Amino acid sequence: MNDVEYWDLCAEKGLRQGMLWDNFKKRRMINNFLSNYDFTDRKILEIGTGFGVTAAILRLSYGGFHYTGIDISPHFTQIANDMFKHKMKVGSISAIPAEDNTAEDIFLFDVLEHIDPVQRATAYKELNRVITDDGRVFMNYPCDIEESGHSRDFEFGFSDRDFFDFIEAMQLKLFQFQKYVLNVNGFVNHYNFTVLGK
Repeated sequence: MNDVEYWDLCAEKGLRQGMLWDNFKKRRMINNFLSNYDFTDRKILEIGTGFGVTAAILRLSYGGFHYTGIDISPHFTQIANDMFKHKMKVGSISAIPAEDNTAEDIFLFDVLEHIDPVQRATAYKELNRVITDDGRVFMNYPCDIEESGHSRDFEFGFSDRDFFDFIEAMQLKLFQFQKYVLNVNGFVNHYNFTVLGK
């Protein structure tokens, strides 16, 4: 099974009997953190959108921002477009379908742990290509590889060392680093939410 097939399967599993299933506790927590920042008239690029729930909640709060979502899964992309009318593109973090220097804010929520470490340098070059000179990066990732629940073929973890490598490769400054814990259906999950900027 390749990446596209795996994430299409995740999209199909997430639509149970016509109902959308997502980790809504985590989405609320991420949006709670995002509420501390102004996105009015900002150009947001979200990579790995899944169903696009985070952007849908954010749009209710701000309304006036320019959003493009990218996901490797055509199925996730179609659902996000149909349900929330997001501007969506099928694409990969290793070949981002966006013009140079156009993303003022990049959202990477639970994405980098799914990128094979061998491909991360290419992904970071692509992110550097599309971010503006005053751009910000908003990230969320699990603290432990065991907590994602995804197949080991598509889950590589994202350690503290990986985080510092990312900051160095992107030449970013740390604005916010927040550890948080969620209890979802009896499972305790630990996450990091971070905001970085040029």
